[in-house]
Amino acid sequence: MGTERTITPINPATGRQLSPVGAASEAEVLDAVSRSRRAFATWRFTSVKERSAFLVSAAECLEAAADEIGGVITSEMGRVKAESIPEVTKSGAFLRYFARIGERALTPTRLDLEGLTLPEKEAYVHYEPRGVVAVIKPWNAPVQQIIWAVAPALMAGCTVIIKPSEYTPRSALGLQRAFDKAGLPKDVVITLTGDDRTGEFLVGSDVDVIAFTGSVATGRRVAEIAGRRLKKAILELSGKDALIVDQNPPDLTLVASGIVYGAFSNCGHWCSSIERAYIPSALWDSVLPKVVEKTRALRVGDGSTDGVDMGPIANERQFSIVKDIVADAVSRGATVVAGGKPSADSSAGGYFFEPTVLTDVPHDARLTHENVFGPVIALYRYDKLDDAILAANSTNYGLGLSLWTADPEVAEYVTKRSDTGMVWVNEPLQSLAACPWSVYKDSGIGVELGESGLREFTFEKVVQAQFANNSGPRAWYFPYGK
Repeated sequence: MGTERTITPINPATGRQLSPVGAASEAEVLDAVSRSRRAFATWRFTSVKERSAFLVSAAECLEAAADEIGGVITSEMGRVKAESIPEVTKSGAFLRYFARIGERALTPTRLDLEGLTLPEKEAYVHYEPRGVVAVIKPWNAPVQQIIWAVAPALMAGCTVIIKPSEYTPRSALGLQRAFDKAGLPKDVVITLTGDDRTGEFLVGSDVDVIAFTGSVATGRRVAEIAGRRLKKAILELSGKDALIVDQNPPDLTLVASGIVYGAFSNCGHWCSSIERAYIPSALWDSVLPKVVEKTRALRVGDGSTDGVDMGPIANERQFSIVKDIVADAVSRGATVVAGGKPSADSSAGGYFFEPTVLTDVPHDARLTHENVFGPVIALYRYDKLDDAILAANSTNYGLGLSLWTADPEVAEYVTKRSDTGMVWVNEPLQSLAACPWSVYKDSGIGVELGESGLREFTFEKVVQAQFANNSGPRAWYFPYGK
């Protein structure tokens, strides 16, 4: 990249600067869009089998580089090796999934016209690629988040321009190298590193689709720009996910382990991290000590070393947000039962924060409503299940809800009353390529993953045809009767 502007990522475990990378200028963004548009003119007409083969090849190249790219992820955003390397291999699995389902998802659908017109007529829906897709994704899973959009977009026949987070540019460049090594045609996938200005240039450019994951505030701005230009926007805008423990859960040790994993996996840097857990009063004295014990047992440290469960918070900005939200809750009367402050490792320059469990969090605390996006969970006790459901629904977010229960009827009851796009029963944080990542309320617009996620990058072209009984005029043609 020939730009004069640069960005300098920081290793969050040490606070030390990594070497700078270029920040694409407006001219470079416009040039990339032009090149992507030219590539689309050819790529859109490749067969589904050809696209599938490219995706499988890209998966192989990505999986072969998993250790290397996983190490880059750890250095850029702190995620422990036990999670960053599997993130890369799982991204390969997502590529393989879309390669496998492409033919089925993109096969034209024949419509049922019975009783509507002459029997000779037929109609189909074809799924056509929308064009050039801008993929703007955050730092919390810097390869996986990108793949969630790029894999279905490529399978649909679109071309892609990736703008990764300024905190994790090298992770995305590693992904770009995998696509290049797989032999993907020139400019079908382009990666532009840069800052917020680069992202603004891309959103305001002549792309056809914007696939964005980030905050609600930024998502609203993206939607506004896309709306003015009548461009499609697929928005995933985080969550404030809750977990409900039923009166009749499975093994309580498993439940406590699930709560701790849901809260502290990836240092709480998931849109679907469990930030609130509702526990029956009758089980409170059994569950709370187990959660606290398991939380305190977590090994926090530099994610590049072995035997570490949780790394640092990914960047200084998020570190400050987490500190401020916890401090606000404590100042309003919340009780810290585990963690609650920066860990000793932070004194060496890293952004480490103890995995934190709070109780007695008042309704007016920021923690009750704001997305923390860090290693913090609030535990609440409840007496009636309907009260827990009401509390879980009491935010502007609508991403996911987790439930622990041994009763399928309770699971159905809670599911029907949850104001969320997804519900997990007896397993939090599960993302499966075949399951649409669905959103509701302020958590966004559109769907990722699954056949639905693939079709987000298409438009429906309706074809009506008649190939029989074409020897004379139709009964409804001119001239009309007397």
